[in-house]
Amino acid sequence: MPPPPNPNIDGGWGWAVVFSTFTVRFISHGMIYTFGIYYVEFRKYFGTTSGAASLVMSILVGMTNFV
Repeated sequence: MPPPPNPNIDGGWGWAVVFSTFTVRFISHGMIYTFGIYYVEFRKYFGTTSGAASLVMSILVGMTNFV
């Protein structure tokens, strides 16, 4: 009689992936929804134009949706 299949195939690695994905999405969506608060400070601190400061957010949104 063959042994029963192992129910714990991945050794719990799936939960690490789920937790990591949740954390990354939580932080990136938090930045997306609160960027208006940081926008003025980015412009002051880096001394940039509106377009350059907005580029940071554009890249973040693009990479979040890409991944």
